Amino acid sequence: MRKLKADLQSSRNTEQELRSQLNSLILDEEATKSELYQLRQDNENLQTKLHNLVTCKQQDKASLASMERRLTEERKQRLSAEQTAANLEKRKKQDEVTAATKAASIAARGECSDVCKARRRDLENDVKIIRREVSIREDRIRQLERETQTLRQYKDTQSETEVLMAALAAMQDKTSHLENSLSAETRLKL
Repeated sequence: MRKLKADLQSSRNTEQELRSQLNSLILDEEATKSELYQLRQDNENLQTKLHNLVTCKQQDKASLASMERRLTEERKQRLSAEQTAANLEKRKKQDEVTAATKAASIAARGECSDVCKARRRDLENDVKIIRREVSIREDRIRQLERETQTLRQYKDTQSETEVLMAALAAMQDKTSHLENSLSAETRLKL
């Protein structure tokens, strides 16, 4: 009889220990589930942030390419305007030489033509306009070069995307490990 009572007490103690272990496992499972949920949320947030950064990076690349095309076009226009200005300046000098020769011959005769004076004023006005356009284009080119430099600097700071990718991979590994642990604990309970 004593042996039966001892066995019964031992069985009760074992049952109590097993219940205590079961409760501990249930609490651990709930904590693991909570942590797993939080990790999944963090993972989703990181993926969203990564997606946004990749999208911004693509937009920045497109913007940079567009600005570089515009800068190239502005440089071409500047060269064209400079060439036109040089041609006008050359033509003006030729006209001045011609006008000076005519003026000398007219002065020798004692008269000056109004047509010559009008032509000279027109040429001077053309040169002023072209110089103004060249100046405006040079300012625009400088502005585009500054914007291009700013975008290049921004492009260089895109290493944050790579850091987030590494963090995301680590978070996914941890999530996978916790899921495996939770699965193993659930099998133990069963």
